[in-house]
Amino acid sequence: MTLPLAGLRVLDLTQVFAMPGAGMYLADQGADVIKIEPPTGDTGRSVFTMAPIKNESRAFWVLNRNKRSVVIDLQKPAGRALIHRMARDADVFIHTQRIGTDKKLGIDYETIRGINPRIIYVGFTAYGKQGPLAKLRGYDLLVQGLSGMSGRRRMPNGKPRLSGIWAIDLAASVIVPYAIVLALRHRDATGEGQQIDSSLLHTAVALQMVDLVRVQGHTDPPGSTDALAQATYGSYECADGEYVQVAIASDVEWRNLCRATGQEPLIDDPRYKDNAGRLENSDDLWGIFTDIFKSRTAKAWSEIFVQHDVPGIHVLPPQEVFEHPQALANDVFLDIDQPGIGRTRMSNIPFRFEKIGGHRFTPAPALGQHTDEVLREMGLEAAEIASLRDNGVIK
Repeated sequence: MTLPLAGLRVLDLTQVFAMPGAGMYLADQGADVIKIEPPTGDTGRSVFTMAPIKNESRAFWVLNRNKRSVVIDLQKPAGRALIHRMARDADVFIHTQRIGTDKKLGIDYETIRGINPRIIYVGFTAYGKQGPLAKLRGYDLLVQGLSGMSGRRRMPNGKPRLSGIWAIDLAASVIVPYAIVLALRHRDATGEGQQIDSSLLHTAVALQMVDLVRVQGHTDPPGSTDALAQATYGSYECADGEYVQVAIASDVEWRNLCRATGQEPLIDDPRYKDNAGRLENSDDLWGIFTDIFKSRTAKAWSEIFVQHDVPGIHVLPPQEVFEHPQALANDVFLDIDQPGIGRTRMSNIPFRFEKIGGHRFTPAPALGQHTDEVLREMGLEAAEIASLRDNGVIK
């Protein structure tokens, strides 16, 4: 069966984590995503590496599956001419170069649009294209700080608490493909290409759309903890040192929690009759439930939650998620044979179509694995390819 984006050609000049994920999602749905890398490779290949292959990041494998790798040195005029030639027939062009660097490399919007007016162009930045920080180098962690994400989650001593994952990078990987598909729909109707302006800052604010509205006009003390941390919405240590989390959002769930923990008298206590009262008296409830949850193991509590219809869960270490029966039953992972490694388990496409199937997954490419293949498809002769390689333009 033909995938939704089959026939779409994407030039992916992205690095590290945020936008390589955008290209991955397009490739997962059938787009021909050509990853253009410098001779040294995407920085993401060597960031946060771990065994078994030195200088090969597991994160890179996940974010670059289903792509083809072509090495072009854009520092050389012949390399820039080559990418311009590729842009003639491309539908989408994505890069993550800083403002100003894109123009030096000949991949700014004005240049690419002049070559192909129908192209959908994404120059993704950290902080946006305007303002005092626009030209600065930026990463997920820094934008967590700028956007208030770190500031609203603090340790008891006031130190910012990090999210623990590259939340902004990976959310941007979903948001930008959504924007690209909308721009393609517009092109289908009008024939017009266009530029899409998005950034890590845009994404970080979107992720906090509810929380930023909640905190307007309020100032948390320096030592405040997570704004969401309440006795009825938080984590508790159990008898075995593991944790459970509960998320009580209604009076019915509150009553169920009280019955599950043997605290029926709390149901009729006027201090806790509604969410507002439970929030106001959260410190008292923390003390009560902290002691109660230490009386049983996390597994035992998770079984009790099910029996009493309590929204609660056993907090798993990441390594155990791969084999959890709920994850397996819903195919949230897939296995790909990564050359030199063997079978690697990674996240699957996070949705299922009723009518569309036939997804095929190929491993992340080796550096320059498809250079000759792609150039031949463009009509370059063997002698021209050899000359480009001899002059260090390709690899």
